[in-house]
Amino acid sequence: MFPRKLTSPFSLRIKNQLAIIDTPWIMGILNITPDSFSDGGKYKTIDTALLHTEKMIRSGAKIIDIGAQSTRPGAKIISAEEELERVKICLPEIRKAFPDAILSIDTFYGKVLDFASVEGVDICNDISAMSYCQDMRAAVELAKLPYILMHGNESIEEMHVKKMKGNPILTINYFFSLKIKELATLGLHDIILDSGFGFGKTMEEQEYLVTNADQLYFGQFPLLAGVSKKSFIQYLKNKKPINPKTQEEIMLEIHISLLKKGIQILRVHDVDAGIQAVKAYLELPKT
Repeated sequence: MFPRKLTSPFSLRIKNQLAIIDTPWIMGILNITPDSFSDGGKYKTIDTALLHTEKMIRSGAKIIDIGAQSTRPGAKIISAEEELERVKICLPEIRKAFPDAILSIDTFYGKVLDFASVEGVDICNDISAMSYCQDMRAAVELAKLPYILMHGNESIEEMHVKKMKGNPILTINYFFSLKIKELATLGLHDIILDSGFGFGKTMEEQEYLVTNADQLYFGQFPLLAGVSKKSFIQYLKNKKPINPKTQEEIMLEIHISLLKKGIQILRVHDVDAGIQAVKAYLELPKT
């Protein structure tokens, strides 16, 4: 039995070097917020943020995704100024403490991206596809960072409204095609695609995306999935009353399934659990 590698390796230009994604990457989530649904308030100070970042890197996280705004259903949307103040507390210290780490900034505000790019983040993770803030497009063009393009609704007010029509894969692929062309006009070609689990999709649509993830944009760009600790996990758990499994077991199954379908990056709260999924995937026999 030989370790399985990704069938389609990808490269991203990070820190002026080519980073090759030939085995799955884990993106560890660092929420420097008081109100995130799973870990709000735990890592909003410099000391706790640094400790958690170190733990995730030691566990095997390839990317640390720093977010200062909760986008859970029902969360209050804070201003760019308030989000920026949170980022200013932690980001410079994290960059100083971990100069070689790949850091991403999870924001849809241009002002926050401007600051983060100057402070040395490596990736822009924008759930809005440049549509929530009028300054974001200019900030993305100026930063020229690898860009995580997520499918979702076009307005912040409808972020979690279930309004998708038709086949989810066809709808998302069409969305990606339009946005990739727009990013190309800004000089951006290092793009990671995220189908947007938990954003404006029914549980059935999300289940369809897991089953058909291999059809997302035909393998032309690296794919990211963020299902960690979302209500979709509980939905699947409730669907299987026979031989019930824990949410952790369901999450492991989903992560392995996504990796088998061609997902290259798993965005997770629990890096150890993410690494477990990657190891299980790599031990699968080649087919």
